[in-house]
Amino acid sequence: MNSTGKTPEQLAAENEELRARLEEMEETLRAISSGEVDALVVPGVGGEQIFTLKGAEYPYRLLIEGMHDGAALLTADGLILYANHCVAEMLKAPLEKVIGSAITEWMAPDSQTIMQALLRESGSGNRSEQRLILAASDGTQVQVNASVSMPATDDMPAYINLVMTDLTEITAHMQAEASAQMKQAELQAQIEASQEARWELLSVSEDLKQAENELRVSAQRYQLLFESSRDALMTLAPPSWKFTGANQAALQLFGASSVAEFTMLGPWDVSPERQPDGRLSSEKAPEMIATAMREGSHFFEWEHQRLDGRRFAADVLLARMEVGGEVFLQATVRDISERKQAEEKINNLAFYDALTQLPNRRLLNDRLGQSMAASKRSGRYGALMFLDLDNFKPLNDTYGHGVGDLLLIEAARRIAGCVREVDAVARFGGDEFVVLLNELDMDKAESTSHAKIVAEKIRATLAEPYLLTLQQEGKAETAVEHHCTSSIGVVLFISHEGSPEEIIKWADMAMYQAKDAGRNLIRFYDLKI
Repeated sequence: MNSTGKTPEQLAAENEELRARLEEMEETLRAISSGEVDALVVPGVGGEQIFTLKGAEYPYRLLIEGMHDGAALLTADGLILYANHCVAEMLKAPLEKVIGSAITEWMAPDSQTIMQALLRESGSGNRSEQRLILAASDGTQVQVNASVSMPATDDMPAYINLVMTDLTEITAHMQAEASAQMKQAELQAQIEASQEARWELLSVSEDLKQAENELRVSAQRYQLLFESSRDALMTLAPPSWKFTGANQAALQLFGASSVAEFTMLGPWDVSPERQPDGRLSSEKAPEMIATAMREGSHFFEWEHQRLDGRRFAADVLLARMEVGGEVFLQATVRDISERKQAEEKINNLAFYDALTQLPNRRLLNDRLGQSMAASKRSGRYGALMFLDLDNFKPLNDTYGHGVGDLLLIEAARRIAGCVREVDAVARFGGDEFVVLLNELDMDKAESTSHAKIVAEKIRATLAEPYLLTLQQEGKAETAVEHHCTSSIGVVLFISHEGSPEEIIKWADMAMYQAKDAGRNLIRFYDLKI
């Protein structure tokens, strides 16, 4: 028997029941965060209530789903973790069938090999682009430009961003324009020949009138296509490679008042001095032009600058054309600022808690692995703390989840203020947090002392009163004061002492020891026991 008056067997049974309830709550929260659950049915005194759920990441999902391009998040070996509706439309398959499949399953055989090479190249931190052929579920094929990149941050696991631009419309548009220009040149040549040999064409004057009419119609069609394009279209020609024409979309994109003003400029005049890779735009732009002239076309990402000085990222397609013996390039420029923002939001959704903006469990596991590797190299101890708020549920039950979320945000802020920049704080789930202390001391006693000081600082700051603002529709704001302590379990680790999963489990066990001893306490896990 112990101070609770219960046998060890009874305590063990209660602990197992609590752990099962905790795992059920964690699974529910995971499903809510991932969007798998649209509503909850909660029993109450007045009967069942239905709560509709929209996570804090809802605005981010709207931004990503509103993109014109297909966006997906892949594992290092090409498994699709997330995809927006544009990907499903390209593949002509339900989104639930796409997510969880391998990206190469949706590609023509030749493109599968190219895609596998892109996945390998992304591991070096480089951004790679290739034209690929998608194999849709209905048997059709879709030509896309695929951009593959890995976020260049030290604290991210190896996940890959994939953005696909449908080239079908652009290719058809360019072919129509080129055809119109070629026909115009051919008809013009016929007119010139007719002027030199007028007497030979007197008998075919009606044919000439028809040809002239077709020429006017062709020119009008080309001009209509050029001017009505939503993308910015410009033409540029040697030897100066200044712009020789631009549609209205190009003038609006770069902030030019007229075509006359724009054709006084070259590509380097609508670019910052240096590109993101540090190279001078005036040196790099001629290389892009030379590649397009040599290979027929060139697709690349470029940082442009409007005439008012504002910068924006863009996808650029340079296409080599020849009409009447004259060679020129047509440039198609598309602003991808929205896509860049969406890529950042995808990373946040994958690796950060939407409510507190702290690293989530996935990113915590990665950082714990890095910390253990660093401990092995340096011979210094690390420490992991598992925190659980003691008096959180009554606040939720009394005032609702909105006020509970405010407390979780404030608790996250207080915990983060107690650690160093080299340390890490993560939200594990519900009202549980994890603190990772890196690079402590080579001496275990000194490391234990340091970890205890930090844990006590966290315990004390979390025990201070919380002043939360309650907002109710049709009523004035009300300030709610709430007291909420924490139970903290701590475990020290070094070298090969346990796996990441075991270290988290040991800290969790120590936290439950603190709760069983009366809460608002700190307990260390002893590896010898």
